[in-house]
Amino acid sequence: MDLKYYKNQFIMLGILLIACIVVLWVLLRPPVVIVTDQAFLTLYGPKRAETKRFLLSTRIRRSVRFAAIADEAGQDAVSFAVDAAANRPKMVFFPERYLEGAERYVAELTASEAKNTKIYGMSGGGTVTRTLTGAQMLEIDRETDLYRAGKCAALLARYHSGDAGDIEVFDTREIPGNLREAFIAGLTSMNYMKPPIFRRYSESVRPGATACAVMLAGYNGSVFTASENIPAILFTWLDPAYTPASVQIVFDDSLLAVAAQAARGNAKPHSEAHLIPERISSKIELERLFQALATSYHGPR
Repeated sequence: MDLKYYKNQFIMLGILLIACIVVLWVLLRPPVVIVTDQAFLTLYGPKRAETKRFLLSTRIRRSVRFAAIADEAGQDAVSFAVDAAANRPKMVFFPERYLEGAERYVAELTASEAKNTKIYGMSGGGTVTRTLTGAQMLEIDRETDLYRAGKCAALLARYHSGDAGDIEVFDTREIPGNLREAFIAGLTSMNYMKPPIFRRYSESVRPGATACAVMLAGYNGSVFTASENIPAILFTWLDPAYTPASVQIVFDDSLLAVAAQAARGNAKPHSEAHLIPERISSKIELERLFQALATSYHGPR
């Protein structure tokens, strides 16, 4: 054994020691708690949820823990679940379905705990329709979401049928004008000049005419009764593995997806887009979609 061998061993030990110190530092810091339930974790995908939790921990450099509430438990269980997950968390995230329990949790905090614990809540759909005393309500940046979806829809439509096909956007309600503008801005930024068609879920795609479908309120099978070969963009937190084969991009607006942005001080995070590579026809198309998603919307010009 020569000097070089011992030198390499010392270097490896040094790297290992530094890594252990970093991990210990992360684990000793007050953790982040995300309130959820077993039904959500099942549909989100247990492995996917654990991967998201690990990535979130590395991004914010804090341990992230789930306060998973039993499906049959009520709002009274929320405080117990959070306390069981962490004694003195730095941040706690509450989804809309547990905002009532969150009110009780916040009311039970001491003055010192209230000062040192950041509370976040999110209403359904990512719009601020409810308030939570002592908490910051998160609002999803839908304009950026729709802008990025428009860019991706232009690419999918072009690969599917050139520039002649219709891009159709489905929702359960009338889509606000600012979101329409953002979506159209995404299309035109990709030189896709044909105006999109905005529809309700009561309608369906038109084979031979529809080049791409965008569904803003989760999957609706009736939209695809006519054809399963039309590329689709779906807004949902559902595990992509559970979506139909025509879905090529999923926009995830769950707390797991937006918590990292919120923890860094962004009160209006955008959804996290997930490409499904095995459903995308070519490597070039995949690369261009990745590039399209690495953009933000800065308002109408």
